[in-house]
Amino acid sequence: MCGCDACDQTARSEADRLELLVLAVAAGSYSEGYPLGSRRWMDYGLTAVDGSATEGGRSESGSVSVARLRDAGTRLRDIVDGWRPWPLRGT
Repeated sequence: MCGCDACDQTARSEADRLELLVLAVAAGSYSEGYPLGSRRWMDYGLTAVDGSATEGGRSESGSVSVARLRDAGTRLRDIVDGWRPWPLRGT
């Protein structure tokens, strides 16, 4: 949580954002991409399980090591439509 005067984040809003992130990842609604375009951007996207919210972003790879970026590119090449949902646990 940011503590600056310009942000309106609260513990509640950050807890809600964390819940959205965790549930979206578990449901398979998270995607990543690298490398994109001539500048080799990294990007991500996620959608709330109920479709009520989406979030995404793109940035330069800047401080990420070359080895880690190479590994990410190799792994993400096979994940065309985002990460699969986590398997349901048997009862």
